[in-house]
Amino acid sequence: QLARFTELSPIETDYLLILVQLGRSGTQDLKKILMRQLKEVRSKGQSVKNRIEHKQLTDNDKATFYSSWHFIATWLAAPIASLATAGDLAKHFQLSESIVADTLRFLIEKGLLVSSTKGFDFGKNVIHVPHDSPFVSKHHVNWRLKALQTMERKLDENLHYSAPMSLSYEISNSIREELLQLIQKQTKKVATSPSEKLMCLNIDWFEF
Repeated sequence: QLARFTELSPIETDYLLILVQLGRSGTQDLKKILMRQLKEVRSKGQSVKNRIEHKQLTDNDKATFYSSWHFIATWLAAPIASLATAGDLAKHFQLSESIVADTLRFLIEKGLLVSSTKGFDFGKNVIHVPHDSPFVSKHHVNWRLKALQTMERKLDENLHYSAPMSLSYEISNSIREELLQLIQKQTKKVATSPSEKLMCLNIDWFEF
């Protein structure tokens, strides 16, 4: 009941229940077993792909979807009222209409977009490429290149942050956990948000 009230995820609920059992355990052997289970659940929780619910494409579809930034950009932009046509999207992203039209056909065919009376709606809320995917490097490179291009525009509303630092293992792990919590929290917010503006977080936060 506590887990449901506080809206814990399944993996967070597992962790809580093991903690309760650990507090009630009366033998060292049982405590060792529960501590091992806690370690396993904690390890799973540290992986972003287990913290975000997402739909999956086939490997062939992923190879296309992550091949260029414009697939994701078009997918995110099409439900925005002012970018509801291939012509609008082509002008906004400075792409040819034929490329945008082909991209829209792919996204509709794969169920990522659906046609609506206003233009397009999302077919699925979240698409996530896990850290161990063979497509993740290309995905990161695509959007970091976009970040570099955006830096040249020097817009006040954009944020670009780089901070090499020397710190303790404890603080390093703490920052990583806080960032994972931020990603999880913001992903839930974005999933139910209306489509009005295109933003990207690397951590570079910029409009595209």
